[in-house]
Amino acid sequence: MNYFNELAADFDREPKRIELASEVGDAMIENLRFSPGCQVMDYGAGTGLLTFKLQPHAGTITAVDSSEQMLDVIAAKIARVQVHNVQTLKWNVESDALLPASFDIIVGSMVLHHIENTQGAMDRFAMMLKDGGQIAFADLDAEEGDFHSDATAAAHRGFDRDEFAAHLRMAGFRNVRFSTASVVRKPTSSGVEKEYPVFLAAAEK
Repeated sequence: MNYFNELAADFDREPKRIELASEVGDAMIENLRFSPGCQVMDYGAGTGLLTFKLQPHAGTITAVDSSEQMLDVIAAKIARVQVHNVQTLKWNVESDALLPASFDIIVGSMVLHHIENTQGAMDRFAMMLKDGGQIAFADLDAEEGDFHSDATAAAHRGFDRDEFAAHLRMAGFRNVRFSTASVVRKPTSSGVEKEYPVFLAAAEK
């Protein structure tokens, strides 16, 4: 948690993060059925880059994160732009009690590779979705472990798409589908620029 608390204040100063959130949001809008009354959870919301991209398409959207400092940034944005359908919640899918099954859509971007138990997270998200609800997560395709300069920051080196699909199906999801939402280009610690594809996995309960 300290890792993300320390990133919070300067998180939005990186243009590539803003671009990634926008491209992931576009992919989610294309692949999910949003409606004026739908209740959305953005898990691992960070500073709300994806939250505010999706906000105009949702009835309500709950920005969920385990970092208090990240949520403080979102709260400041809510106050500044005066949106009324975004709320924040400090919650951890790995350790906190389940939330009510009140969400129509659960989404997240670049958060699952920080979660140790992928299957456990998918199982818990499924239990918090209404019947017929939708889920969509964007994350890294399998990589060599050099995406993060701090190797301890991630629990997984991205994901194999077939293995990720299996996690979703084991949690009871159907109609699992993938697309490439974005490609992150960044230098490794050795200074060589690499491309890191980011997939979007979407499915229904």
